[in-house]
Amino acid sequence: MIQPQAPQTQSPTQGSTSNPCDQKPHPCGPGDPKPKEPDPCQDTTPKPKPPAENPCPPPKACPPPPVKPCPPPEPDPCAPAKQTTEAGQEDDGVTQQTAATQELEQASAQDAESGGTLGNHLEQLNEQLKAAQRRQMECAALTTSITDLKGRIDLLQKTVDGQQKTADDYRQFFEFMERERSALSCSIHAQRCQLKLTDWQKTCIAKAIAKIDAKIGKARTELASGVADVKKKQLTLNSITGEAEWASKWNDFFKSLQATIKAQYDDAKAIKIDPGKECEAWFFLKEIETIIGSLRSDGDDGQVCYAPDITLGTFLDCWAPDCYTAAYEYWLIKSNDLEVAKKNAQIAYDSAVKRVSDLTAALAALVKDRRAAIIKEITTAGCCGPLSKCP
Repeated sequence: MIQPQAPQTQSPTQGSTSNPCDQKPHPCGPGDPKPKEPDPCQDTTPKPKPPAENPCPPPKACPPPPVKPCPPPEPDPCAPAKQTTEAGQEDDGVTQQTAATQELEQASAQDAESGGTLGNHLEQLNEQLKAAQRRQMECAALTTSITDLKGRIDLLQKTVDGQQKTADDYRQFFEFMERERSALSCSIHAQRCQLKLTDWQKTCIAKAIAKIDAKIGKARTELASGVADVKKKQLTLNSITGEAEWASKWNDFFKSLQATIKAQYDDAKAIKIDPGKECEAWFFLKEIETIIGSLRSDGDDGQVCYAPDITLGTFLDCWAPDCYTAAYEYWLIKSNDLEVAKKNAQIAYDSAVKRVSDLTAALAALVKDRRAAIIKEITTAGCCGPLSKCP
């Protein structure tokens, strides 16, 4: 017997399709009986994120001191002076004149062919003027050269014309001196044979002569040494003077550096940009860029830092406060030390020059009084005294 079954009741989740959108989460979160109270002392305002760090680039290395250029070599005093053109060829005047003429004709041809603006035409006229002025200067130099050549030719012609007479006069003078020397030699021999001097007297006279000549020789040696010392001290003075001028130049550079940069800054600030004049504005902006731009690059030798027309941007890349202080103090100390060394070298040089002057006068006096000094020495030594003929 079939028993009746009780009707089955459907659970809320059975027999019907549930809508997930109806299942809303608890407003306080699962398991939270009530919402949390906000902390009144806590700042819940969202804070902006800090910007990404952009570290400053490391400063460039301080530039080393500039290298003093070597002086040009001394010209050879024995080398003949030649006037050469820029191409290195000998200048005969005609080449320069031809080049100037061609340059002037070329400028005229360009002027005739050009149909540009008035500015271009004015520029071409200025080029023609410069070419004409160069030609005028070259022609003046050629005229001077011709005058000089004429004078030299006239002088040489007179020399050639009188060459025979000059040769005859010289021959007569030379032959006269030959005869007179022979006569004097015979006279010396004859007179010496008449003298009755002992060997002791002859030796005594020879010693007296040698003594005075030795003094003169010593004076010549001292003078030669003094002249060499003057040359040496002159070279030292020239070297120190050059170093002192070099140091003084950079000492003045750093003294005036701030004023130089301030003048550039004032110049850049004084430039007025008119947007209505676009071409002028573009040019002036380029000028400002040049002033504030830097010529320094990574790994360079720092020589741009010593340019007399250093720009504001180059200044900032070169002369940070520590670099400026070190460089300024370096050149200040070096300049002062070299000035002292220059004064000492000048004193030493002047002293050497005075010594040479004194030695020259002393030598001249010894040479002038040589014979009188020898006679005096002969007398003092008793070469011909009352006992000189004693055996």
